Amino acid sequence: MKLHSFIILGIGLLFTELLSAQTKLLGEFSKVKTAGDVSVELILSTENKADYTILKGFERDLDLK
Repeated sequence: MKLHSFIILGIGLLFTELLSAQTKLLGEFSKVKTAGDVSVELILSTENKADYTILKGFERDLDLK
């Protein structure tokens, strides 16, 4: 019974993680500013986009300018 509960919990956590991973296409930018408990990693690329995962909070609170 415990194994069954762990499997269901694992599937739920995976589903939650997949739902919160997002990508937004951006225009050209020259700087990044963050606030709160946010970490940023810039990766050299030919695409101007932001890949992000919301661990706590809501996407409506994300402000990309």
